[in-house]
Amino acid sequence: MPLSTGNPPEPPRKKLPGKALFTIAAMLLLAGGIIFKLNREARERAFLENYRQAQTLDEKARAALSEAEESRTAESYQKAWLYTLEALNRDTGPHQLSPEVLNRLNSPELYSLAFRELWISPVGSKNALYGLAFHPNGQTLACASIEGKIRRWDLASGEEIAPLSGHTSAAYSVAYSPDGKLIVSGAADNTLRLWDGDSGEELAALSGHAGAVFSVAFSPDGRKIASAGMDKTVRLWDARKKELLAALPEHPAAALAVAFSRDGNRLAAGLQDGGVRVWDAKTRREIMKLGGTSPGGMVQALAFGENELAAGGTDGKIRLWNPETGAEIAVLPGQESAVLSLAFSPDGRRLVSGAKDGIVRLWDVQSRDLLTEFPGHDNEITGVAFSPDGKRLASSSLDYTIRLWEVESGICQAVSAGHSRDVLCLALSPDNRLLASGSRDSAIRLWELSGGSETAVLTGHTSSVLALAFSPDGKRLASASRDHTLRLWDAESGKLMAKLAGHTSDVYSLAFSPGGTRLASGSRDRTMRLWDAATGREIRVLNGHKGDVVALAFAAGGRELLSVSGDNSWRIWDLESGRALHAFSKPGNDFWVAAFSPGGQLLATGTRDYRVFLWDARSGREIAALSGHTAALFGAAFSADGKYLASGSEDKTIRLWDAAAGRELAVLKGHGREVWSAVFDSAGERLFSGSRDGSIRIWDLAAEIRRENRAAESAGDSAPIRIAIEEYSKSGKNSPAFQRLYRASYHLLPYRPEGSDLRESKPKPFLTPLNGYQFPRPRPGSGLRRPRPAGKDPIEWIMENIADL
Repeated sequence: MPLSTGNPPEPPRKKLPGKALFTIAAMLLLAGGIIFKLNREARERAFLENYRQAQTLDEKARAALSEAEESRTAESYQKAWLYTLEALNRDTGPHQLSPEVLNRLNSPELYSLAFRELWISPVGSKNALYGLAFHPNGQTLACASIEGKIRRWDLASGEEIAPLSGHTSAAYSVAYSPDGKLIVSGAADNTLRLWDGDSGEELAALSGHAGAVFSVAFSPDGRKIASAGMDKTVRLWDARKKELLAALPEHPAAALAVAFSRDGNRLAAGLQDGGVRVWDAKTRREIMKLGGTSPGGMVQALAFGENELAAGGTDGKIRLWNPETGAEIAVLPGQESAVLSLAFSPDGRRLVSGAKDGIVRLWDVQSRDLLTEFPGHDNEITGVAFSPDGKRLASSSLDYTIRLWEVESGICQAVSAGHSRDVLCLALSPDNRLLASGSRDSAIRLWELSGGSETAVLTGHTSSVLALAFSPDGKRLASASRDHTLRLWDAESGKLMAKLAGHTSDVYSLAFSPGGTRLASGSRDRTMRLWDAATGREIRVLNGHKGDVVALAFAAGGRELLSVSGDNSWRIWDLESGRALHAFSKPGNDFWVAAFSPGGQLLATGTRDYRVFLWDARSGREIAALSGHTAALFGAAFSADGKYLASGSEDKTIRLWDAAAGRELAVLKGHGREVWSAVFDSAGERLFSGSRDGSIRIWDLAAEIRRENRAAESAGDSAPIRIAIEEYSKSGKNSPAFQRLYRASYHLLPYRPEGSDLRESKPKPFLTPLNGYQFPRPRPGSGLRRPRPAGKDPIEWIMENIADL
C-alpha cells in the first residue's frame, strides 16, 4: 500500500481538441495576414501618394525650367532647382522618378545658372561691426568697428556722420549716456574713451585695464561707467571726473559683458567660464554667482529687464534669472546657435537676441515664445539694440552691415552699407583693380575687386555724382557732379588733389586724353571745357551745341574731341583751334543716352522708342537699330575693343549686344530698379552695372552669353562644360543666392535633417554634389515674419518673397 503524501492528486488537464487549436491558429494567421495586407496597402498608398506628389513637383520643375530657358534669370533656374529638389525628397519607396530628374539636379551647369553670382556690392562698410547704441532721442545710431572707429548715422537722412577716431585697435563696445551728452567706447587697445555726444570731440582716454575692453555701460543716472575686460576684471569709472572709482576683484575668467539693472542697484558681468557675477552697484559687494565652470559656454551677452537678467551662452541657450534671488526663471527654447548679443525693449516685454548663425530673434518675455526672426545678415550678429520708443531695432554684423528693422512688421528699413541711393556712374581703373562708383548720395566709393571690399569713400561733392573717369595710368580719378564742379582725386589715397570750377550747371560727362595730360568735361550749360589734368587749370571752352553735352571721347591721337548733345547732334572738334571740324545732326533721335567706342569710331545713342542706334561717328552713317528694351534707356557703354555694347534701362535689365553684327547676345537680369550705368573691364570679360537699387553687380559675360547659346556651344565643344564645372566648384553653399534661398526655404520646406534615420527614407545621392550640405528641418516654434497664405504653393511663395526672407 503506497504511503500518502498528504497532497491530493492533480486532476488531469483537459486538452483542447486539435480542431480548436487549428481554428485559433488559422484566425491568428488570418488576422496577421489582414494586418500585413492593410499595412502593405497603406504603405503602398503612401508610396503612391508620395510618387504622385513627386511627379507633380517634377512637372512644375520642367515647366519652371522651360520658363528659365526663355527668361534666362537666376531666379527662374532657382525655382526649377527647388521643385526638382522637393520632388526627389518626396520620391521614396519602390516608385522612382526617372534618372533624368536626378541628373538635372546633379547638373553643375544648372546649379551654376541658378546660384552663380560673381559679386554684388553691399548696400557699405568694409569693416566688421560690433556693439550698437541708439542716442536717447532715437535719431542717431552709433556702432563700434574693427578699424577702431566709432561710426554714427543720422537715421532721418540715412547719411553717415563723421566717425570718432582715437582708438588704436578694434573697438568692441559703445554706449550713450542717458542724456546723450556723452559716448563711451571700449577697445582692444585696453582703453575706454569718452566722447562729446554732439560734436564727437574726444574728452578722455581712460586707462587701467591690462587687456582688451569688451563691454561698456552707463549707469541709469549717467554718473558711472562699467567696463569688462580680458584682464578678468570689471571696473567702475566716474563719468564726470573721468577717473577710476574701483576695480572689482579679479574673476577666474575674462569678463565679456557688463550691464546695469534698470534701477541702477545691480551690476552684472558675464564671464568666459560660463558664469555670471552680480554686485550691489553702490557698495560694490558681490551678491551672487550664477553658473560657472563652462556649463553653458562663454556668456557673451547680458541684459537686464524689469524683473529678469538675461544671459546668452555659446551653447545657444538664453537663460532668464531672478536678479534678486539668483533663481533660474526660464530657458528660452528654439535657439541653437551661440548667443552674442541681447537687449530688452524699453517696456521690458520683449527681448531681442543676435546669434552666430546671422539671425536676429525676437522673444516675448512673459510667454517665452519666439515671436519672429529677422534673417538678412550673412554673418554672425555682434550687436542688437532697441530704439528708445521700442518701435525699431538695429543689428550689427560681421558682414560689415547694420540693419534697421521695424519691430512689428519685421521689415528691414535700411542697410548701412555702400551707397544709400542710386548708383549713377561707374569707372574701372586700367589695371582692373579698382572700381569707382558715384551716387545720388553725393559720395564716391572705391572698391577693391579682388576681395569685393570697399577701400575708400570720397566726400566733397554737395550733390549727385554724374560722371567718373580714371586717368590712363590709373593714378587719378576725375569726378563730375550736379554741384557744377569737377574734382581730381588721388586714386590710391583718396585725397582730393584739385577742385575744378567753371561750368555754370550740372556736369554730365568726362574724358581723359590718351596721354592723361588733359581732361574734358561736358555740361548742361551746353559747353565743353578742357582742363590741365595735372594742375586743374582751365585751358579752353568749346561752344556750339544747343543742348546738354551728354557724352565725350578723345580720338585715338588725342588731337580731336567728339561730343554728343541733347540737341540730337554730335560734333568732332579740333582742340588746337577750338572749332568744330564736323557736325552731324539726326532730328527725331533722343541723344540723351550716348556712348563712344574707344577711339571714337562708333557712337551708340538711345531713343524715346527704347531702341539703341549705332552710328559711324566719322561719317554719320547709321549702322544698326537695336530693339529689345521695353522701357526708357539710361546708360550705355562699349567694351575696350569695341566688340560689345551694353545698354541699361528702366526695365531693370542690361542688354548685351554684338556691336559689329548688331544683334542681341544676352539679357542680364538681377537689379531691382532702373539700371543707370555700366562699364566693361579692359579684357571685355566682365561687365559692371549700377542701379537705382543702390547696388553694383558684376557679370561674367562668357557665362551670360553661354546661357543664350548653351545648346549650340555644347555641340562638339567641351569648353562650356569645363567652365560650368569650374563655376560650380567655386559656388557651393557660400553663394549669396544659395544662402538667400536657404534662409527662405528654412521656414517652409520639409527637407531631411542631417543624420536622420526617417523610415523609408535615406540620404539621396544628389546631396553629394552640394558639398554635403543639407537643408535642415524647421525647428519647432520657428515663425515666419510674413505667413504664407493658405493654399499658396510654398515654392512660388518663396520665389515671390525671397528678397525679404
